Formats: sequence, structure tokens, C-alpha cells
Amino acid sequence: MPVNFFAAPMRAVPVVMIGSASRTRDAEMEFDMLILKIAGLYLALMYATWLLFVAIMGFRAAKLAGKLSKPVFVLALPALAVGVLLDFLLQMVSTPIWLDPPRELLLTLRLDRYLTLTNPTGLNAYRQRMAKWVCSNMLDVFESGGHCHKDG
Repeated sequence: MPVNFFAAPMRAVPVVMIGSASRTRDAEMEFDMLILKIAGLYLALMYATWLLFVAIMGFRAAKLAGKLSKPVFVLALPALAVGVLLDFLLQMVSTPIWLDPPRELLLTLRLDRYLTLTNPTGLNAYRQRMAKWVCSNMLDVFESGGHCHKDG
């Protein structure tokens, strides 16, 4: 069936505009989904790292108490290796959270640096508050005597 372009000359304009707007909305939705995926991956990395930390601290407590057998110690070594690797990865991708590029290899070392700041202001005060929260709520409770720097 032939199309009569002269019958409705204004009809082509809205279709083109709707198509362009639709492509713009699609691009925005794709970008939003990408941001959500990145945030989800970051939260998953943070959670996995924390779970391994808790497990490793349990192994450490058992070893210090003299209750960790050699076979269990050998089974715990891969968890330690993966935990250190995830800690390193988490430290490298945490720049947007801390608003500071990484200077250390592991997150605990970064937290120690923030905790030892004297009279922090501005972003350093924010970093120190965040470090205190992470240490007191997520790390120190799982290690006898605390995990983070004791001067914080």
C-alpha cells in the first residue's frame, strides 16, 4: 500500500521527535541501570570482604586459643588469601566513598590513617567519622582487643 506523504505532512515530525525522545530515555535508563549494577557490585564486594574478615577472625581466635587443628588451618588458608585479595580490591575501588585516592594496599591501613588524624576538618573530619563507624561497628567487634588502630 503506497504512503501518501502529502495527506498528513505534520505526522512525520512527531514520530521523529518521539523516536529521538525514546532513544534519549533509553540511554538514560541504560545509564541508570549501569550505575545500579556498579553500586550492586560494590555492595556485594564489600559484603563478601566483610564475611571473609569475620570468618578469618574466627580462625585467628581459634589459633590463638590453641584450638585450630592443622587440617582446619590448611582449609582456612584459601579463605585468608581470597580475603586479602578482596580487601585489596575493595580498597582500590573505594575512592568514591572516601573521596580520597588509595595510598595503602588494604582498607584497614586506610582506616588507621584516618583514625590517627589530629583535629580533622572538612573532608578529613568526614573520613574520620566514617572510619570510626566502620571500625567500631563492623571490624573491632570481631577481633579481641579491636581490629583498627587503637589511638582512633
